[in-house]
Amino acid sequence: MPLVSRYIDKLRGDDAALAASDRWVRGKIMHYVEENHSLIGRLVRENVDKLDDETLIAMIEDKAGNDLQWIRVNGAICGFLIGVVIEGVRLLIV
Repeated sequence: MPLVSRYIDKLRGDDAALAASDRWVRGKIMHYVEENHSLIGRLVRENVDKLDDETLIAMIEDKAGNDLQWIRVNGAICGFLIGVVIEGVRLLIV
C-alpha cells in the first residue's frame, strides 16, 4: 500500500505523469475491450435473453424513459415539419 500511496501522491503533483498514466490505462482498457468484444457481446446477449419481455420493457423505460419520451416528441415535430414541406412542394408543383 505505501508504494501505491506514493505513486498516487506523485501523480497528483505531476500533470504530465498523470496524462501519461491516463493514456496508458485507457490504452489497456481499449485493447482489452477490442480483444474481448465478441465475448462481451455474448455475455450481454445471454443476460438480456434471461429476462422476460415485461421485465426488459420496464427496465428500459426506467433507465431511458425520459430519453424515449424526447425521441417521441422530436419524431412528432420532425414528421409534422416534413409533412408541411412535402405538402408545400406538392402545392407549388400541381
